[in-house]
Amino acid sequence: MSQKNNLSIAVLVVLSVLVFAVAASATVWDPAAQWWWGGPKPADNPWHHGYFVGDGVTYAEMGTADFWFTQYGTLQLHNPSLPWLGKNSSDTVPYNDGATYVLPGWVAIAPGHTGWGSAFRWVSPVDGVVAVSAWFLGGRPVNDPSVWAYLDVIIRHNGVQIFKDTIDGFRNPLDGTDLGPNSETTYNGYINVSVGDTIDFIGLANPNRLEGAVAVGLSANITLIPEPTTAFGLLSLIGSAAFVIKRKK
Repeated sequence: MSQKNNLSIAVLVVLSVLVFAVAASATVWDPAAQWWWGGPKPADNPWHHGYFVGDGVTYAEMGTADFWFTQYGTLQLHNPSLPWLGKNSSDTVPYNDGATYVLPGWVAIAPGHTGWGSAFRWVSPVDGVVAVSAWFLGGRPVNDPSVWAYLDVIIRHNGVQIFKDTIDGFRNPLDGTDLGPNSETTYNGYINVSVGDTIDFIGLANPNRLEGAVAVGLSANITLIPEPTTAFGLLSLIGSAAFVIKRKK
């Protein structure tokens, strides 16, 4: 094989590595990984903890004095009659003051008995296309196995609903427990966003049964799709290099 071909192959290998590096370095936002609690929201964190009043439309921020969000494994502050958010920061499904089952490392959303709603809100720091994924799992109180989650889970982009389903059940993949007619639901999609756009992951009280203090677990992430001039541009270069190698053989 000639030195030119060896050089072309080397270029091809380097470009391939660059493509994989671009994919591996994709920006991902996760409400569990970027969970904040017990103080003011970090300025560089795009996740907000909020709630919706009875109309399900008017959004407000949760304050640290509201005691409406909690972190399992440390301290339980929520009032179950109010909207609340939480995270299971332990490595087990905890028993904590009548808490609901939430998988380790997951966040939880519940609208409370008031008939309101709670939400993790992401405020976009970028312009571009993002991939949005969410997995909602119905919970139930540790101390009352006869009750499970019954609420609407909703995703909105700038206030416009893009997904809605009703969780009516309890799902624990760790031991296979699955109760109720609809214990889990998922969403996957792509959204064009601009800086300042909002994406809300909401637990909203269902008017048919206001047992909203029973939380649903949420595993979600928002991933920035690389610009065409990065990953796709490198792929084009790889194609061109491969064509050159073929022509020179």
